[in-house]
Amino acid sequence: MSSFDQDQNSSPSTQTGPQEQPTSPPNLPHGMQESVQKNSPQTPKTGMFSWKTAALGIIGAIAVLYSTLDFDEPSASTEAEIARINAFDSRLLSCNDVKTSAPTESYDICLSVAEEGQVLAIKRLIWAYSRKSDYQDLGKVFEWLRALPYKDSATQLLMFSLVHLNAESDELKKDSELGISRLVAKNYAPANVVLASIYALDENTVPPSSNALWLLKRANKKDPLILDPSLLALIHANGFVGDVNIAAGTSLLKNSADQGFPMATNNIAWFLATLDSNPFTPSKYAVSLAQRVVDDPVHGQNPVYVDTLAATLAAHNMFEKAKTAQQQALQLLTDANFSESVLERTQNEYKERLTLYSQNEALVEDTLVVDKTTFFKRIRNRALEYVLREFFITIEAPILSSGKTIDINSDQSPQTTERTITQKESAEGSSI
Repeated sequence: MSSFDQDQNSSPSTQTGPQEQPTSPPNLPHGMQESVQKNSPQTPKTGMFSWKTAALGIIGAIAVLYSTLDFDEPSASTEAEIARINAFDSRLLSCNDVKTSAPTESYDICLSVAEEGQVLAIKRLIWAYSRKSDYQDLGKVFEWLRALPYKDSATQLLMFSLVHLNAESDELKKDSELGISRLVAKNYAPANVVLASIYALDENTVPPSSNALWLLKRANKKDPLILDPSLLALIHANGFVGDVNIAAGTSLLKNSADQGFPMATNNIAWFLATLDSNPFTPSKYAVSLAQRVVDDPVHGQNPVYVDTLAATLAAHNMFEKAKTAQQQALQLLTDANFSESVLERTQNEYKERLTLYSQNEALVEDTLVVDKTTFFKRIRNRALEYVLREFFITIEAPILSSGKTIDINSDQSPQTTERTITQKESAEGSSI
């Protein structure tokens, strides 16, 4: 099974804080990462979901299954069927322990419930089979996507993308590309990113209907978490779509920093400070952004934002002040609401940065010059992973408004779920 190039330097990351991810690859931009909750599942990271496979059997299965699909909008009867299927079953709770498709007792129980049509179980299996492990199976991902009673935009995009990347038939590629285009017509943000990547990589089977850069800007406007402005700035700086245009990249970064306080302001400061070569702004600009966030009475005690300030000070060769800020960030971590594993990891990272600043060295995490093919495959991969996270749902027994748990064996127990993954406005700001 082949996978996309996962060079850490192929696209930027933005600093939005520590995070305990579900069994999800750690390579999404921090701007797309989610919040940390004490009750979030502590699951191992298993790497990026590889969307392309060389297994001919899987390719054939996907092609056959795809040809039988119906993507019509759901009818009232379909919605009623979904409600019936989703009647709460206590066995669903076993799905919470399924992190990959490795055979375990919890996996077997979850599988049996999924085979009975339980949507929540099906979604967890889609997630599990997508995880990069010895048990990853894209054919199963496609089969379970197909098993969902309603093909929403997320489901459709995953299926279209799998077909477009793996089908050998030009007709199937064309059909799946047109399917992605229909989602773009609805302005589904991840679809904009996927189609833009197809165009930029010359993988399209029909003439482009839009400019790739326009599609990416549209995605960013619709959902900034799907595509960080720093990625758009790198596209301009590398001349991936049109000529090199540093001024356009600078304008994008400054507008985002001004309009997205405090998260975008912090993220742009981090990007500029940790870039190996910054052609966009003087180093003092990043310091001013980070300082503005830290000076705000609401956000000044956030360790992540103080950590960003330290990085910007180091980039501006103010190492003594950078050390002081980093020490403050470490102290603030003790009161942060992070899980133990996240807290330990973050403390280690902060200590490493403190050592770096003590040696009068700035932190470098991103590169200005990147490979075009790797870059666009990576942002497509991240967009699809962003979509896939909708399938990672923590299942809980139904709760009455009184706070009492409903008897899960009762015929009147409704389905309730709680998303473990929440978009973080946060102090922290992903991988298929």
